[in-house]
Amino acid sequence: DALRALKSLNIEMNDRFDLMKSARVRSFVDYNEAFCLRKLDPQYGHRYLPYIIVAVFELNGLWDREIEGELCRLSHLAHTVGIHMVIHTNQPLIYTPEIQANIPTRLAFKVSRLAESNAILGESGAQNLKQIGESIYKSPFEEGKRIKCLSVSDDDIENVVGFISQQRGFLYMFELPEYYFDGEEK
Repeated sequence: DALRALKSLNIEMNDRFDLMKSARVRSFVDYNEAFCLRKLDPQYGHRYLPYIIVAVFELNGLWDREIEGELCRLSHLAHTVGIHMVIHTNQPLIYTPEIQANIPTRLAFKVSRLAESNAILGESGAQNLKQIGESIYKSPFEEGKRIKCLSVSDDDIENVVGFISQQRGFLYMFELPEYYFDGEEK
């Protein structure tokens, strides 16, 4: 189902690009602002576009070339239309050059070997981390820098989830477009 979900996200991404193009805006935020100000007509397919967060909790368990292609395309373009990705793996050596090129912001905790640090960050350093929660953050705009991650308790998580669940949401569930593989019935 991961491949189907990624293909559906790519369809959603393309639909969002088309909506932004027809609205003649360059930014996801500008599009939603125009929609909220009633400058865009729902009769022409315009709709409010919520942020979408894609969380992949073990990349190694999903790995094949087709999934890699879908992930690369999403990680390269989707952020401009409000689709953001968080990708986690315990085995960084599976990162291919394509994945590394398309995922510009990275966070590495302690790894055991220099090769793993290079796979995640493109540089050494993660193998030398000592303290619990210490990590190296690297973005396209700055060199890798050491940061200390906070410890989050179960109570903290419950408070955040409670706060979010009290916010006003959609009246209906947001569904991704369906993707059908060749030969499947629609």
